[in-house]
Amino acid sequence: MNKKAAIIIVLILAAIIALSIIFFRMFFIQYEREIRTSPSMKAIINPFLAAERFINKIGGNAESISGRSLLINLPDKDDTIIINRLGGNLPDNREQMLIAWIEKGGNLIIAANRLWDKKLLKTGNHLLDRYNIRPTRKSKENYYKKAVTDIDLGKDGKLEVEFITSKILIDSKGIAKQKYYDENGNHVLVIQIKQGKLIILSDDEFLRNTNLGKNDHSYYLAKLVQNRSKIWLLYSSNMPSIFSILWDNIAVFIICLAVLLLFCILRLNLRTGPLIVENPVLMRNLMDHLKASGNYYFKLSKGRYMVKKVQKAALNSLKERYLFSKGTSNLEKSQLIAKQTDIPAEKIYSALFDDSIEGNDNFINNSAILQYLINGRGSFNDYKKNINKG
Repeated sequence: MNKKAAIIIVLILAAIIALSIIFFRMFFIQYEREIRTSPSMKAIINPFLAAERFINKIGGNAESISGRSLLINLPDKDDTIIINRLGGNLPDNREQMLIAWIEKGGNLIIAANRLWDKKLLKTGNHLLDRYNIRPTRKSKENYYKKAVTDIDLGKDGKLEVEFITSKILIDSKGIAKQKYYDENGNHVLVIQIKQGKLIILSDDEFLRNTNLGKNDHSYYLAKLVQNRSKIWLLYSSNMPSIFSILWDNIAVFIICLAVLLLFCILRLNLRTGPLIVENPVLMRNLMDHLKASGNYYFKLSKGRYMVKKVQKAALNSLKERYLFSKGTSNLEKSQLIAKQTDIPAEKIYSALFDDSIEGNDNFINNSAILQYLINGRGSFNDYKKNINKG
């Protein structure tokens, strides 16, 4: 294909594409279709998501965050903090830091979530009690009933903002610089604290996602935060749970767990000190068992059991040798045997008939006498010498 033919093909393709675009635009009309869906999880978690996007859309700088890190490390003095449902009281040092931040020029916007306790004479919120602000429920009926309150901004005209009618703010000391109210009472109090402002709302329902587009809510929000460097929307001042913190740092957790497992495996292969060598099981002969049994019986009854056995065997042997009569007493038997041996009668009596053992020497002597009476010949003294030599 030459160069001229290639240029012609390219021009034809370009003409086809251009005619296709013109044809599409002539016969197809572009239109928008709005589909309503359920709120996203992000909108459910963050009730100030619409306020954040609105402020950013009109040229402001807004950021919604969760947790108490913002109250620990306070932002620039030209910023505004809007807190959704300030929970428990801040520690005294944190509260002092927050007030010092307002005094330098910071703006703090909060809603009074705790009511004035007439018995305790306080709300339970140190920040409200400090400035003697008493949130009060005017009536118990129709607590969630809302009504429009006219907020006069002077040159900017009047705005219509909805508040819960039964909940009002009482400025007991009259320190609020500006008050916005209806026939029921105050709904907005603006307290000037040196160069900054503390803005207290009876409720902040008009700032939430579902209500920001109603009446003049969005316009009033713009007026509240105008001329501020950055707007911080603290939608949850509660600390996150340990599981959410763990999930946010799951990668670090897995790495630490893997390192710990590696060290555990290495530790299994380490040892301190010598290894204990297992002794092989040795087969004992019969004499070892006999000696062990003898030691056991001797410790158990001090040799009395063995002495009785030997005494019985000795008497049976001596009956055949000396032919004792039935009426012969043990003492007479001892005297009769002593006449034919060189052993005193009292020692023979002790060896044959007394089973009490008085020390090792007595046990050895009695055993030698019994053994001599059964097997011995000749002199007992010679017999003892032969035993000692053996």
